[in-house]
Amino acid sequence: KRDQPPPPASIVLLWNPPESLLEPIPSRYLTTAPVPVSYVCSTAFPPDDRSYGWERGTNISKEWDAAATHAAIEAAGYVDEHLNRLAGTHDEDSERSEKVRQFADNFVEAAFRRPLDESLQSLYIDQHFQEDRPLDVAIRRVVIMTLKSPRFLFREIDNIGDDYDIASRLSFGLWNSIPDESLRAAAAAGELSNPEELRRQAERMLEDPRAKRKLRGFLMAWVKCSDPIDLEKHLEHHPEFDAATMSDLQTSLELFLDDIIASETADFRELLTSENLFVNQRLAQLYDDVASENQQFTLVRSEDTSRSGILTHPYLMARFSHGSESSPIHRGVFLARGMLGQRLKPPPEAVAPLAPDLHPDLTTRERVTLQTSAATCMTCHSIINPLGFTLEEFDAVGRYRQKDRNK
Repeated sequence: KRDQPPPPASIVLLWNPPESLLEPIPSRYLTTAPVPVSYVCSTAFPPDDRSYGWERGTNISKEWDAAATHAAIEAAGYVDEHLNRLAGTHDEDSERSEKVRQFADNFVEAAFRRPLDESLQSLYIDQHFQEDRPLDVAIRRVVIMTLKSPRFLFREIDNIGDDYDIASRLSFGLWNSIPDESLRAAAAAGELSNPEELRRQAERMLEDPRAKRKLRGFLMAWVKCSDPIDLEKHLEHHPEFDAATMSDLQTSLELFLDDIIASETADFRELLTSENLFVNQRLAQLYDDVASENQQFTLVRSEDTSRSGILTHPYLMARFSHGSESSPIHRGVFLARGMLGQRLKPPPEAVAPLAPDLHPDLTTRERVTLQTSAATCMTCHSIINPLGFTLEEFDAVGRYRQKDRNK
């Protein structure tokens, strides 16, 4: 009936981040500020080599080359479909051809990170805009040829060392992307050879979310948390540690790093000394040394100061553990290599951990000591074990404890 109010309605915004669960989008990722339209390529690329702990484009395979071709064709289709908006024109514009050509010039210069000389202008622009060629065909050819060019795909292949190369090194170093308009303008004016202007540009770029994201990625690689692993624990020992908890722990660690990165007063030592922890209600119920009644993530302080920085974060403790028991060996290797820079040789032979059920009267510490007591083992375990034992106050899911098997 018209005199009755309409029934209530609601909208839920959900997303499924990589290596996470379907969940409502957290408010920290929402904004009311206008955001420029962005194009996201959907073509899948083969993964880069990560054998050194970070992505390195060291190989050009047939699969990678094919993916680059498909991505270029996909991008060309997007540019053609949105050409009027991108070039600031319309179908009835008498200057449409000139504006589209100017857009092509800007596109190629941005992709190549420097102005075009006569030979590049002729090769990448002029030959495509012939009088008998439709604009949509011309712009597609320009985009595909540009995005498949080594001058776009590889870093500064001429290695001139001028201001444009400086701009590119700075931009890829801080953003993993090409220089923006401000950086290109500074390069064009020859200002980046001035250390003061270079510092000013770097400080400006560090405020960009891309720089903070890259720094977080570096820190995640430093603590061996950049690659996804299966954190599933044995339900008979840890029934409350489910997929949602695993996702929450990763978010907690990322927020911890972001908080330090964004702070104007923080320095690197807070990574190792901070007693703060980001938790939501689900994590607070699992970890007794923190408290929170908020469904969203909030910053809390460990009540008994048992935690100290990233090394005792429950996400790390859970990663460097087995399905039911903690792992002093995994934790010790992480501390020796990642924190102290120690070189450890691979074990001469793979040895399965002693099953806890075979020694029910032994703590994890005692069991590891028994297993690694041989002289050949102690070559490395004389370093690994003492380090790993320092974190035995945290169980397989990162909860603080004072006893293991009632000892």
